[in-house]
Amino acid sequence: MNPVIAAAVMGGLGLVFGSFIAAASVRLPRDEDIVMARSRCRGCDQPLRPWELVPLVSWLALRGRCARCDTRISRRYPLIELAAAGIGVWAGLWAIGEEASLFMALATAVLGWQLLLIAIVDGENFWLPDILTLPL
Repeated sequence: MNPVIAAAVMGGLGLVFGSFIAAASVRLPRDEDIVMARSRCRGCDQPLRPWELVPLVSWLALRGRCARCDTRISRRYPLIELAAAGIGVWAGLWAIGEEASLFMALATAVLGWQLLLIAIVDGENFWLPDILTLPL
């Protein structure tokens, strides 16, 4: 596979997983559901609409504010999404550049994304949840 295409695909996946990582890093310490619960504005508690959930793009389009209540949306969300995209790009370039398989690129990215989530939760809450550390 072409390394540029692999990096772009893995970077795109990184944005999507980064969005999940950002939400999970907020919800885990609060003992909220991280999979089934709808994303909501922390200011007005309204569920986010599908176009408000597009990683990085929606934050930029909304200028970092809720579309309904104008509450400021933390910069942590796009920064985490960008970090996860960077991990994806790196994994895509590394694995394909080493003539490894696409599976190896995905495995490397998943490990990197999991470590990113662990680092965020630990850095903000001084807590290493078993649900994140035991699979390692």
